[in-house]
Amino acid sequence: MSVNQRLARITPVLLSSDFCLILFKSPVFRRYVDTLNTGSLIQHMFTSQVDEFVLPLPPHDEQLALIAAVKRSLQVKDSVEALVTNSCKELDILDRSILAKAFHGELVPQDPSDEPASALLERIRAHQARQGEATKKLQRRNGGTR
Repeated sequence: MSVNQRLARITPVLLSSDFCLILFKSPVFRRYVDTLNTGSLIQHMFTSQVDEFVLPLPPHDEQLALIAAVKRSLQVKDSVEALVTNSCKELDILDRSILAKAFHGELVPQDPSDEPASALLERIRAHQARQGEATKKLQRRNGGTR
């Protein structure tokens, strides 16, 4: 732990080191640390302030049970995170697959009486060309481009 720009090593006595770590990561300890910040953007903590922290100290067997419960919860959290990450990757692949099928006309049965896309595109090009010619004729009649 970094304490007042120095390093401090805390060696628990009558306390499991795993339980101590869980305690220091807990909201109870974080709230205590937050009360120590006064007038500075850099958080400082003195070893005397760590000494002043009142902590719950359950019997050793309860500490071990709490450690086991926290570890199980963290394993579940890690499993869920991995599942979400994998699901997002699979969803991305599925999205690309659906788009590819849509562009190839494979999502729904095709109506044989529908005009092919190539014919539609040709009609659009021809229409744009006719509009371009009409615009040029109008400009020539009006005395050139502006």
